[in-house]
Amino acid sequence: MNEPSKGHLAATKRILRSGYNDWKRSVIIGLLAKNKLGFIDGSITKPSADSSLIKAWSRCNSTLISWLIHVLDVTIARSILHFDSAREIWLNLKERFGQTSGTQVYSIQQQIAKLEQGNLSLSAFYTQLKMLWDEVDAHTPLPMCTCNNCTCDVTRKMLNVQEEQRLTLFLMKLKEDFKQVRGTILMQQPLPHISRAYRLLMQEEKHKEVYDVVHSSSDTMAFNAIKY
Repeated sequence: MNEPSKGHLAATKRILRSGYNDWKRSVIIGLLAKNKLGFIDGSITKPSADSSLIKAWSRCNSTLISWLIHVLDVTIARSILHFDSAREIWLNLKERFGQTSGTQVYSIQQQIAKLEQGNLSLSAFYTQLKMLWDEVDAHTPLPMCTCNNCTCDVTRKMLNVQEEQRLTLFLMKLKEDFKQVRGTILMQQPLPHISRAYRLLMQEEKHKEVYDVVHSSSDTMAFNAIKY
């Protein structure tokens, strides 16, 4: 595994300070890319002392420990310095920072309630809202059905309900510029997926931008013709 760049180190440290779940996701993606996730999720266990694989395992494990120490703030890094495996460090960090509190969920939901499009572009507004929804999902994931040969399909139904609720909330928080296309979306049965609604809204925003540019140019030409 390559040593992380200074920019990546700084970004990862900021993520851990702002939220464990974002940091966790960032690390998992990085380790998946390097085919090293098994060292922290427990699927790659330490070989016996007489195994021919013990040296390779120890080398990879030490590399991962070094990498984790580098991407953590100094004070946190010191607290995990004497763990013997990357797996132990991962579990320790999860126990310390991965617990969800009512205060955290309340804070995120409060941010969602206050967020409005205002002067933001559609893309910027949706990105902010999506990030907050992702945080909610990380803290309070939907329950998954564990029945054998389940036929109730309850998880998909719950996801559909959540999707419709979020689509409605998204549309409510848009500027009145999108009133017409918003009405068109709400008339559809069943309601479209939020990504489909977003594409329709983006088309409307682009259309308005082109319309404004054309009419602005026409007004300028008319003014110049009158002036001369």
